[in-house]
Amino acid sequence: MIVTTNVNKRKANNELEEEAIKVAKYFNCQYIDRGRLTVKELIGKFGECIIIYKQKTVYINKNFEELYFHLDTAMLRIKNKCVPLLKIIEGREQSILDMTMGLARDSITLSYFGHKVEALEDNKIIHYIVSNGLKKFDSGKSDINEAMRRIKTYNINSLDFLKKQESKSIDYIYLDPMFIYKIKDSSNISIFDSLACQDSINDDLMNEMTRVAKKKIILKAHKLDPIFEKYNFNIIERVGAKFFYGYIGL
Repeated sequence: MIVTTNVNKRKANNELEEEAIKVAKYFNCQYIDRGRLTVKELIGKFGECIIIYKQKTVYINKNFEELYFHLDTAMLRIKNKCVPLLKIIEGREQSILDMTMGLARDSITLSYFGHKVEALEDNKIIHYIVSNGLKKFDSGKSDINEAMRRIKTYNINSLDFLKKQESKSIDYIYLDPMFIYKIKDSSNISIFDSLACQDSINDDLMNEMTRVAKKKIILKAHKLDPIFEKYNFNIIERVGAKFFYGYIGL
């Protein structure tokens, strides 16, 4: 993998080039001057790359699939008050651990409605793209920008993080694991398949979540996912929906 800018060195300002060099060091990979290389030529030569733009950072894999931060459905979730997730969470300003950050759609929504959110992402590329977006992206709305900036993110395996936490130290633990049954119209699902940690929920993880969570463990998964029954989640069925929410009260 290499890091470059969206324009060649002659046209790029010093700030853009310095950012690209800094990102290359973070990923322990090479920074190259874009020159006249097209994206197709970059991928053909290097296999994958991160391109630094003035307003965004984009990762492109060998299949020319792109990953970059955007609000996507977070705006719609905020507008609709993210029912039923917000209904499961009782009280204001609750501490919430989002174990599967992804594009941080749910984290942004929960933060917007006043909760104190920490989010975990095991993959280094996803974490960098999304955490950088949370810090810098301008939604055009100050309240949403503030909600993004408040989220604390960690590039760490979820089980490793839980083992470092005190018992009953977090009000709610929330997770939205990779779907066992793929939803064909889900955006970014292909590139997430190749990047995201796809560890399944197991007894060790459930035991640690039960130890650390004070009030509830909340799960979002495909309605056919056997995980709901396996760990006795209380299921909230949604007519016409492809995924359900479930929770375990503690």
